[in-house]
Amino acid sequence: VLKPAPFHEPERLVQVYNAFDKLDGGSARQDASVPQYRDFKDNANLFEGFAIMRYAGTTMDEDTTPLRVTGMRVNAGFFELLGVRPLLGRFGTAEEDPVGKDRVLVLTRSFWETRFNADPNIVGQTVRLGGETWTIIGVAPRSVEVLDRYTMFFKPFEPLPNEEDARARYTGKTILFGRLGPGVTRTAAEQQLHAIDHRYIEDQATPAMRTYFESAGHRVRLASIGAQVADAVRRPLTLLQAGAGF
Repeated sequence: VLKPAPFHEPERLVQVYNAFDKLDGGSARQDASVPQYRDFKDNANLFEGFAIMRYAGTTMDEDTTPLRVTGMRVNAGFFELLGVRPLLGRFGTAEEDPVGKDRVLVLTRSFWETRFNADPNIVGQTVRLGGETWTIIGVAPRSVEVLDRYTMFFKPFEPLPNEEDARARYTGKTILFGRLGPGVTRTAAEQQLHAIDHRYIEDQATPAMRTYFESAGHRVRLASIGAQVADAVRRPLTLLQAGAGF
């Protein structure tokens, strides 16, 4: 809870999400979307860059019973944004993001060690996921596992068909990260993203949507990566501390 996230200059890393301050006692929160990611990437100059991530569960086909595995779909700039280097091999490139060219896989270190016995020659080998052949191109360092300890691999990001529609801007389930520019405060960056988003609402949203967003107190918010990592253990740790105190 107390130590910083294990990434390069973690104080500049943030998660971007939609907040509705007047709903559910001011605690309503919703993940970002692909249209928001693209809009912010093109127009938010207070950030060095953005990256997106979405959960991707599937099965690993084996000679016996298929194994249920969990992973993440991430865009090509994801690891660069975090400031991490591969433990083995390499990470995916922008050329490998498009559907049909995205059959490359980066393993987490834990999955590489437990499932593949830390095979030093794992790069270039293939596995069957969801009935398709994927080529292993690298192994990620253990630091990325703090984002989700159940993640076993990373695939290139593949937008769902409905996510390409601008009307799906506020129905996304995409985890959006950003890296602030040098010297940029979180308050200034948050204000810029909210202004970009508000411009879309004013220009493109229906009158009913504009009314709803105003009444719900919608804003674009930023949270530190460290806070996101800590949230996974904060509640059980607090309960444990309370129990020990009792």
